[in-house]
Amino acid sequence: MNKPYIGAADRNKEAIFKVLKPFLRKGEKLLEIGSGTGQHGVYCCERLPHLQWQPTELEYNIHGIRQWIADSQARNILDPLVLDVTSHNWRERSYDFVFTSNTAHYMSWSNVTSMFAGVSSTLTDSGLFFIYGPFHRLGFPVSDGNKKLDEWLQEQSLEFRIRSIDELENLGGEFDFRLEHSFLMPANNYILVFCCR
Repeated sequence: MNKPYIGAADRNKEAIFKVLKPFLRKGEKLLEIGSGTGQHGVYCCERLPHLQWQPTELEYNIHGIRQWIADSQARNILDPLVLDVTSHNWRERSYDFVFTSNTAHYMSWSNVTSMFAGVSSTLTDSGLFFIYGPFHRLGFPVSDGNKKLDEWLQEQSLEFRIRSIDELENLGGEFDFRLEHSFLMPANNYILVFCCR
């Protein structure tokens, strides 16, 4: 395989898809923030042909996403866009859904805030914001694995850390989001579903 590959994305794609599928039937346009290799988008688009999926990434990851798209059977996944959550150019488009996987713990808190601000500007009034990844509850790790991951993240950067569900819920409230669902996923991850108030 000469294209980039993330084993965790391959392992969790089906579980993520099962949670997202009932919600994604009700809209047509989805923006993915931090698509990585594009594996999630390809998997979902091959199974939801009505959905127009817009992957995004930083410049250096764009080529890998294009490789995954080229090798897929999906015709409803768009060419990836370069997106930095701190920029303002992505807030001008409108989407029914925004999805992001394993990004919040690799961002500074100010960038997480920028992401919520941008999502609030780009979602339709009935839109949904899905965040997948490891999270604490009330500031405490939900597993030993998450505790070790949190320690490792903070060794990489003092800005990185696993976020707590309650702090994201409070942040969402600042941008008129309500945390509607939190789904416990394999390996002590969650999918958080935010809706517009």
